[in-house]
Amino acid sequence: MTRFREPNWLLWAALDALACQRDIRAEVLFLDQTPDAETEKRLTNLETGRVRFRYEPIPARSLSFARNEAIRRADNDVILYIDTDAI
Repeated sequence: MTRFREPNWLLWAALDALACQRDIRAEVLFLDQTPDAETEKRLTNLETGRVRFRYEPIPARSLSFARNEAIRRADNDVILYIDTDAI
């Protein structure tokens, strides 16, 4: 997941929805193009045994740049993308 200037309230709703997923084990790699200490802290508090969150700030360039960075930084073989407005 990445964000580029989307408001925190929208982003947090999507992250809360991801944290509530059941019957999965996942890592959410959040590449923030609008770095925010409050969002980083919130991600730490969302951690569950099923869903782990990883926060990494990146330069603000574009969605394509962020998705390519996700491929490069991912620790898993399977990568799924989700937008910040998907709740």
